[in-house]
Amino acid sequence: MKLEGSVGGVALVAALLLGSASSMRAQELTWTGSLEFASGDYFFTERTSTFYLMNGLDVQIGSLRLGASLPLVAQDNAIVAQVGGIPLPTGGEQHGELRGRGTGTGSGSGPSADRFPIASSTLAADDPIEIEPGSYELYAADPLLSIGLDFDVAAGPLRALYLGASAKPPLNAEDSGIGTGAWDAGAGAGLTFVAGRLLLLLNATYWSFGDLPELELKDALTYGVGLGSVFGEGPWGWSLSLMGATEIIEGIDPPVSLGGDVLLTSESGRSLRAGLRVGLTEASSDFAASVGWSLPVAGNRRS
Repeated sequence: MKLEGSVGGVALVAALLLGSASSMRAQELTWTGSLEFASGDYFFTERTSTFYLMNGLDVQIGSLRLGASLPLVAQDNAIVAQVGGIPLPTGGEQHGELRGRGTGTGSGSGPSADRFPIASSTLAADDPIEIEPGSYELYAADPLLSIGLDFDVAAGPLRALYLGASAKPPLNAEDSGIGTGAWDAGAGAGLTFVAGRLLLLLNATYWSFGDLPELELKDALTYGVGLGSVFGEGPWGWSLSLMGATEIIEGIDPPVSLGGDVLLTSESGRSLRAGLRVGLTEASSDFAASVGWSLPVAGNRRS
């Protein structure tokens, strides 16, 4: 199991595709990836559509897990940035106006105005904010690095514990529209429970986010709750997951989404999934559709 910004569904799918926590590899290199399309108007009048191609490598050495991923993003508006691995509408170059909308004040005084002087001049911006749409542009978003430890527990329904930390180095400048130009770092934990044929996964990560020059991003707790199982004797399975976070932008509901996946896995560890997600708050895309894969590259399975 791996904790990233998109926790819950991703971690649950990974656990289901492995079969159970007890089937962790003793030593293995795995290629993980997904192709996703997301669309929503967020806080704005113009709809933003985004394609994500996620590519990552996981190295499992006993209980130690190392991971690195690099998202490729094609987007028709530069208003959704990657914050700790979470797509978050920051407004691109107009994030100062987003702060004005979030705080709901037309005054440019006070501590926040001192810290964000450019934002103070845009607090009275009209709502909704006009964002001019453009053609799709392809970007390499900020990478995500992770390290963690997997522990078999086997104490009643509790089967596994994961402890991990992640970091997002700033590959992109803040004016790119898809990055913040700042480091993000997080630490968290995950629990896997088994009850009959059902698998329940709970996880949470506390993130320290770097601020944009005109927009303060609050440190936040991201969380995920997932439930899944297999159909009959397999190899098909299913999962449902809720993913969300505490408030990141002042006065704006944080991203929360609900999704489901259909899974296909083999005894060799190769796996595929297809899923849909719907956003439950304005900080989430209205809907997203994705396909994903996990392919062992080298290594051996624990006996």
